Amino acid sequence: MGLLLQSKTILEELARNMKESVFVAMRKGKGIIPLDFVEPPRAVRVVSFLGTALPAHCTAPGKVHLVFEPEGGLSQSLPERLERYTDKTIVDRKVLLEQMKEIGESGYAVELGEFTEDVSAVAVPIRDYTRTLVGSLAIVGPGHRLNPESIKNDIAPAVIRAGNELSKRLGYSG
Repeated sequence: MGLLLQSKTILEELARNMKESVFVAMRKGKGIIPLDFVEPPRAVRVVSFLGTALPAHCTAPGKVHLVFEPEGGLSQSLPERLERYTDKTIVDRKVLLEQMKEIGESGYAVELGEFTEDVSAVAVPIRDYTRTLVGSLAIVGPGHRLNPESIKNDIAPAVIRAGNELSKRLGYSG
């Protein structure tokens, strides 16, 4: 699989530089499946959840797929009732639609304790030479380290750069 072959060094470098867990995910059915996961050498970190189907509406990589899939991922993929995982999970479709617009404009998705308490993530799209979304690249860590300020100033720019590099390796020209 081209995505996995191209992603390993980028994941390792991003995990080392940001000192947080990093993963690549793809969509399978209505879930988002992490395919490769790199953990940093720190005591407090998010550990691998490879193979676990993540919900789309309340995870950063899921939101990437909802926004950037060519066939209108949001309207095609969301169940009528959005499941609540934490008290921060967005279950109002209007609020989620507003957030989707922001993601489309910024180019990255954020999750702040919506799927798992005290865990935050930032994800970006990965595209191939056909300009098609083929997956997402995400960084995930404890909410006290991945807070809105650090996300905006440090984490999102680093993940965007890494996602652009991975897309470039898959032939995406921008």
